[in-house]
Amino acid sequence: MSGTPLYLTIIATLVVVTTISAVGFTKLFKKYPKSYIWANIPIMIYPYVYMIVLYIAGKASNISSSMGMDINNAISNTTLEVSFIIAITYHPLIWGTLIADFVSAIKGYLNPRSMAASSLIVKSVQIPAYIFHYLLGIVGVVTNVITGFAPLWIALFIDFVTISFTGAFTTANAIGLCRCKIISKPIAVLASVLSFIFCIDVADVIGLYILSRRKIKKLG
Repeated sequence: MSGTPLYLTIIATLVVVTTISAVGFTKLFKKYPKSYIWANIPIMIYPYVYMIVLYIAGKASNISSSMGMDINNAISNTTLEVSFIIAITYHPLIWGTLIADFVSAIKGYLNPRSMAASSLIVKSVQIPAYIFHYLLGIVGVVTNVITGFAPLWIALFIDFVTISFTGAFTTANAIGLCRCKIISKPIAVLASVLSFIFCIDVADVIGLYILSRRKIKKLG
């Protein structure tokens, strides 16, 4: 058989899109630092994108049920198909943005005020999604369908992926704030580590914001 294998084509596409996004956003942040928070909206709304996927899966299950098809299979197939489409289009954008975040933070392109507030804003916007997924988990346990309810497992997985993205985002901000002498290296390291721990991550970004704002006010 001739031609490039599908998996190589997908990998190449992911690499190209990620690289283009990283380079483009880095140039954007250098020229327009105030665009930082808006450029990271894909990270901010990430869990909600997959809530839409779960909704689509639910609709598919209703249609399949009326046609006599197995509900769990319908949910799984629909969710996985839509998730795959999102994975090869949406994730490279986020990866590229995160790379640009780190590069811009290290090189000093970003405004301290933007970095101090952005992690708190992103995390605050995502809290309702975490609550929804938590309630979904409770429903799964109570109704004893946790082993067969596909969207439940996907919701839990998306929570882990989401906190990895927001944790990386907070780490980039901590590095940038440390570079600007707004916070110390120990605080930056601590804030970075705590940003990857569920529940504690919320207190982490609040504390990072308060400490940063106080220092920024002192510096005028």
